[in-house]
Amino acid sequence: MNLAQDRPSRADVKVKYYCREVAKSVILGCSTEKRLLQLIDLQMQVFGQRSPLTLVELEDFSRRAERIKLLGQELDRVGITGIQHVCFRKAS
Repeated sequence: MNLAQDRPSRADVKVKYYCREVAKSVILGCSTEKRLLQLIDLQMQVFGQRSPLTLVELEDFSRRAERIKLLGQELDRVGITGIQHVCFRKAS
């Protein structure tokens, strides 16, 4: 029994790590995008109201707008992370 043959190579370990990190980024990106689209849809429904917004509706609208901004930034970060992983992979 040769133990060296049973161990993964350094390249195999790097590839597995890379794949795991990319998968995490994709999953995070998809869930973030889904939530972002839900919030945008809700904001559009509020825009479609014929009556003026109440104070409570206006506060909710403002909170959703802030959440949309933060989720957009999160998507940007996930996208940048994914690009960095691809660049790292090509460089090594």
